[in-house]
Amino acid sequence: MTPLHYFSITKTLIYLTVALVLTPVFMVFFPVTVLPLNETINFVDLIDERMLSIVFGTIGLLTYAIWQLRPFLESLSTSQFVILVALLSIPFIGLYPGDSDDFFTNFWYAERVLYLNEIPYQQEHFQENYRNYQTDLPAISPAPFLPYGPLWLGLQTTIYGLLGAFPIIIKVLIFKTTQFSVWLISVYLLDKLTAIVQNSRNGTMRAILLSPWLLFAMVGAAHNDIWILVLITLSILLLQQKNFFKSSLVLLVSVFFKYITLALVPFYILYWIKHTTKPQAETKQHIIMSGIILLGLFVFFEQFLGIVTGIFNQAGLSGYSLTYGLQLLFGKGGVPFLQQSIFPFLFLILYATILYRYWKSERTLYDLMKASALTIASIFIFVTQLWGYWYLAWILPFIMIFSKRTQEFLFIMGSVHLLVFFGLWYLSKLTELSIISIQQMLLSAPFLMIILTLSLCVFLVQLWKDSCTTGTIHSL
Repeated sequence: MTPLHYFSITKTLIYLTVALVLTPVFMVFFPVTVLPLNETINFVDLIDERMLSIVFGTIGLLTYAIWQLRPFLESLSTSQFVILVALLSIPFIGLYPGDSDDFFTNFWYAERVLYLNEIPYQQEHFQENYRNYQTDLPAISPAPFLPYGPLWLGLQTTIYGLLGAFPIIIKVLIFKTTQFSVWLISVYLLDKLTAIVQNSRNGTMRAILLSPWLLFAMVGAAHNDIWILVLITLSILLLQQKNFFKSSLVLLVSVFFKYITLALVPFYILYWIKHTTKPQAETKQHIIMSGIILLGLFVFFEQFLGIVTGIFNQAGLSGYSLTYGLQLLFGKGGVPFLQQSIFPFLFLILYATILYRYWKSERTLYDLMKASALTIASIFIFVTQLWGYWYLAWILPFIMIFSKRTQEFLFIMGSVHLLVFFGLWYLSKLTELSIISIQQMLLSAPFLMIILTLSLCVFLVQLWKDSCTTGTIHSL
């Protein structure tokens, strides 16, 4: 072996050591056991100037170390890579989930469902008792209604009910361990899908899965976007195996965790129409499933109608978040028209364009993944109320079909997004503003928001540019 080869191996080992050492060191600043969980605590309460510089430096070094590890990551088998992800993820289980405003509020919903037999989606009744119910849980989120699907509520309620006699710290750790397990399954499925798509291991894709922003979001803060990640990845793998029925069923399950995946249903329908080679067997399965669903709707129509109405009212479908920034920049006079008409219309035009392009294409799985990625990215930019870095995980089931440059941009953008959020949390402490909307993000730090906006726009343009390239992937 040449001296240069030895130097390369030594450098890789040094970066690996840095990555493995810095992760638990980073976690020291966010211990879960020493904080009183019966009080409202957020990262804003923990961050000062010294800590902010330490966190920025640690995240930067960890990101750089993982970036340099790409050749090493590419040499690992899938099982070895999953073990490495597990080792780096375990410290994040002990991370206080103050990053997520909804974490304890979700347990609060579960507590009310169990002990008051309330349905969080029925707003009027829930709002009447919102201020009158005494609980030991910190209601961090100011919103009294649950904006997520019933399966997510069911998961929270099940864990809270089974562990009812245990202290809240045990419930938190058990729940985060559950999220950790789902995260490892996601990593395995994503690595498998990447190998199918590219017929080889992808060091950049593996670096993304090890990046601090993703570990922080999926395990540390335990955002429910991990369920979207695992279910959509599984759905695509089932489509690749020509199992249309199971793939559609998995997609339907994902909708009941978080409603964003409802936007992918038309693409799946068009794909199924185009590629079902044995319509009799597939149609029979879909007819049976549709019949069961319709029967259930008929029997429980009144309850279903109340819940669906609540879901749509709480899903924030009217909160086209880009307009919050415009309201600050141009004043209140001209914005209502933009907020109520132009931006919803702009998103719908973009969505219709993506759908039309897909309909006119060959409608391969490759085309489906391109269209889905563009749709998800558009929803993130135009529809979500808050540009949370954890939402970037939505794009992961599709990112491996795009260019290496786009994958690298996502890796860097995720870390920048996380650092911007730390900066926003610190600035919100100084300005006493809560960072729960793009409007408040822009109020706290216009310069940081410009960086964030430009990076998201560049990313969307890059996705669109890649999607316009001709060709396909034979394995899809």
